[in-house]
Amino acid sequence: VETSWQKGLTWWDRQRPKSRTVHRHPHGVTIHDGVLADPEAYRAMALAQRFQAVHDGVVTFQRMAPCADPALPMWIARTYPTLTPTLSFFRQGALDQPEPHFIHTDASMGTWTGLLYLTPDPPADDGTSFWRKRMTGAVGSLEATATEAASWFEKAAWSHWLTVHAKFNRLVVFPAELYHSRAIERNYGQGDEARLLQIVF
Repeated sequence: VETSWQKGLTWWDRQRPKSRTVHRHPHGVTIHDGVLADPEAYRAMALAQRFQAVHDGVVTFQRMAPCADPALPMWIARTYPTLTPTLSFFRQGALDQPEPHFIHTDASMGTWTGLLYLTPDPPADDGTSFWRKRMTGAVGSLEATATEAASWFEKAAWSHWLTVHAKFNRLVVFPAELYHSRAIERNYGQGDEARLLQIVF
């Protein structure tokens, strides 16, 4: 994995993904379309990985697989020189898959999050939703405490302000402190047809 990052600049110039469309939204949410040069081959590579449960204390995340391919982290680092990718993995979300949370922040993982949608024909309502607290109007939090996390489960306390719709080969980058969730709470699909993302912190 370490040596896979040590590619020469000439390799990068030949292989780097190209983003054709950029959409910017409030609070630093930025969308890039057409990121990967060959998304079908990339998806096939992702599905060939070994997906398994990952335990983080008392929390369990289902269907995760590491990603050693440097293409997306390198693209992010080149496009956003102030960001440093430190963790990259694939995640599947099958229908009714047990999940540790719905609305949440990624503040405990770093300062930013990148999500690459890898499902070729996602449902129209698939994507990533962003939320604000009704009482305070806050759209994010830097806290990574049990008290903060407890507030994530009070659904009546939230109002929705943006959904980035899933699209094959679309990347959304946003500050990790933003409250967000998958747009379809129950996920969808089974096996290779389950919702598929690459997540980069």
